[in-house]
Amino acid sequence: MSRGKETGYLVLNRWGTKMTPTAVWAVVKKAAKEAKIRKNVTTTPSVTPVRPIC
Repeated sequence: MSRGKETGYLVLNRWGTKMTPTAVWAVVKKAAKEAKIRKNVTTTPSVTPVRPIC
């Protein structure tokens, strides 16, 4: 929420408006660097799909 107003957006910038995907990604990359995460942080999921048991 931004100053008591519902925006409908999950992530807001410092002005209370929606953040662009690029801005959110920059925050994630910076946090990963500050946390000293050595693995490459990407937007591509690295999860192997699970095959159904049928």
